[in-house]
Amino acid sequence: PMADKLLGATPAETKEKIREFKEDYRQGEKPPRAQQKAELAKRHADVLAKMAALAAETGDPSIAETDLSAASPEALRGEWQKLEQAEADYEAALNGRLGELEARERAKETDRLAEPLLDAAEKMLKWTGDKTGDLKERTHPDQLGATAEETAAKIKELDEWVAPGGEKPIKEDEKLKIQDGLREIDTRRAQEGREPLPPKANELEDKWGDLEDATDALKAALAERAEQHKKAAERAETDRLCAE
Repeated sequence: PMADKLLGATPAETKEKIREFKEDYRQGEKPPRAQQKAELAKRHADVLAKMAALAAETGDPSIAETDLSAASPEALRGEWQKLEQAEADYEAALNGRLGELEARERAKETDRLAEPLLDAAEKMLKWTGDKTGDLKERTHPDQLGATAEETAAKIKELDEWVAPGGEKPIKEDEKLKIQDGLREIDTRRAQEGREPLPPKANELEDKWGDLEDATDALKAALAERAEQHKKAAERAETDRLCAE
């Protein structure tokens, strides 16, 4: 595209064009031209003076009437003003192009950062859903332990799963990091004037709430089953003593 050729296709190209404009042109090429303009104004005045003198000497007024307005200081000043306006327009276009290209690069970087986070969120959602389903299945009466020893083993397994260093708190740390990352991405996208990502952070929180509920339900069911085993053992002991 013409814009790529004139203004740069990448931030680096546009920055180089800005450098060329400021250093090579404005500080290098232009100052001598400004000096030439001043010299031309002086020469124009000298020529007019000589023409007037020659007209007076020869008695021919037509000599002094020769039109040199195209080379007058006023004409040069007008053209110079047009040049400076074109410079201002070009510099503004370069700066605008740089902002546009940098915004594109930032958006690409944001998308690059978002991709692994979204993938991690999907995996975490799947793990959370699967684990919630597993916990609910283990709450079924047939899964709570047929003996006191079996139930105690299941309680110990669940306690270790939720204890510091267990799988659940490790996964929760991962979830929080994913959520923080997704929120940072949404902040970047807002700064870029873009819509937020799909609400995966909120979805993770909702699914984790389901996991917490299922965990609490299993704890309560196991505790109740353990209490049932305890009472059954007490009754059996009472019956044994009565039989004696």
